[in-house]
Order: sequence, then C-alpha cells, then structure tokens
Amino acid sequence: MFPVAVAERAIRPVDILFLCVKGHAIADALTEDLPYVTAETVVIPLVNGIPWWYFADTAQPRAVSAVDPDGRLLSMLDSRQILGCVVYMTAELDAEGMVTAHSPHQLVIGPATGPITDTHKRVAALLECAGVKTTLTPTIRETIWQKLTLNLATNPLSALTGASVAQISQDPALMSVARAIADEVKVTAHAWGAEVPGYEEFRTKLRLAGDFPTSMLQDARAGRPLETGSICQAPLDLAAEAGVAMPLTRNIVHLLRHVAPGCHSSQTLGEPHERPLSRIA
Repeated sequence: MFPVAVAERAIRPVDILFLCVKGHAIADALTEDLPYVTAETVVIPLVNGIPWWYFADTAQPRAVSAVDPDGRLLSMLDSRQILGCVVYMTAELDAEGMVTAHSPHQLVIGPATGPITDTHKRVAALLECAGVKTTLTPTIRETIWQKLTLNLATNPLSALTGASVAQISQDPALMSVARAIADEVKVTAHAWGAEVPGYEEFRTKLRLAGDFPTSMLQDARAGRPLETGSICQAPLDLAAEAGVAMPLTRNIVHLLRHVAPGCHSSQTLGEPHERPLSRIA
C-alpha cells in the first residue's frame, strides 16, 4: 500500500505527461496541463476502453463520440505526440486515501499513429527502470480490444451485482454472463481488425486478477461518475457501426442507469447514437 501524493504543478515544459484520470476527466485534465506541453512532449493517457484517439491513424481522423463528443480532445494535440497505453494493474483506493495494488505493475504502450520511434523506446526504458514492466507494441489497438474484453465483461456486471472479479470468475451464473459479453466483444473486435484471446485465456486472466472490486464498482459505491463512455458506450457504437449485434452487452450496460442515476452522459446509456457513424476503411 502507498499513500496518494499530489505533485506540484510543473514550472516548465515537460518531456512526458501521464494523464492518470478516468476517461470522462481527461479533457479537463489535459486543458489544465497544456501550458506545460510542447510539440516535443509525449502524452500518455492511462485510460480504459476505447480512447478518443482511436481513429487518429485513419485517412480522415475523427473523434470517438462517446468519449469526445465535441472533438475537443482531438483538437488539443498532434496525434503523433500520443503514446497509447493499456494498463494491466489492479488497485483499490480506500477512504483514507491509501492505494492497495493487487497485481504487478504492467503497461503496454504504443504510438497512436506512425511507427515506433527512438523516443518511444526511451520512454519504455524509463518505465522499466522505474519498476514498471513495459511492452512496446506497434499494434496498440489490438491490445486495447484485449483489455476491453476484460473490462466490459466484468465492470458493469460488478457494479450491478456488487461482486468482485474473483467472485465473478467463481460463480457459474455470473461467469456465464461474463463469457457471453466477452464473446460479443470478440466478434466486434474482429470486425475492426483485432483479435482477442479465447475463453480459456479470458477465464485465466480473471482468476489471476484477484479478489478486488472493479473500478466501476468502487465508483458506484462512492457515488462517483462511472467510466461508461470509453468502456461501454464506445464499443457499443463501434459494434453498431460495423453491423455487429451486442444484445446482452447492450442490456447489461442499459441497466447501469439504475445503479448510479445522474452519473452518465445525457445520451441514453446502452443505446446507439441517433446519427450513425461513417466507418473509415
């Protein structure tokens, strides 16, 4: 366990900026930190789910509406500055501000657009020196879908039932629901050119995660906003755009409205956007 410390604001431009807040808080956090960002700053958002920069490497870059509805984030940075990050750490924040980490510190990082550069390699080396196991990949979007499978299959279910990840993995009824959601995510990921592991690896990862409440369950208990935009709504929108049905996932996500009323976007959670997105090949 270790106490949460709040660092003072930088007094000069920074080389690396880590954005360690939930998806719905990224825009405000980045706005506050922009005075310390230059064209050379590497920005690393540590967020779950589909990030706002997901389409940064397409011919016509666009924002992910569920997490960046007005394109504010997309306009703030050159996408070549963004180093995508998938977090494989489980932690719990208690009422006294103490954080308990339930697993080794592990990150997978990769450029939002363009090839891996020497700068990216130096960032990975620095993280390794700090004791964080770091994998640098040129296909960060595939890793995003792999982690999203775990998040989407457990976070909403955990918030609805109060069950920890270990309890979900050990309860046949809950595990049946989690597996069905994971299967729907797998089909959607495939439609977008990404492959995710099969059921056995999915089950193993859940069992190894430990007996901890998901971040969405922690937020629901504390009355904080749930991270539904990137974890839930964005993949549902991408599924609809690709013509993939996710009926169980959509119904489970829809039920979250009753767990934390007022803690979601104005859009009806679980329902597709009224204006269909145009897929970029």
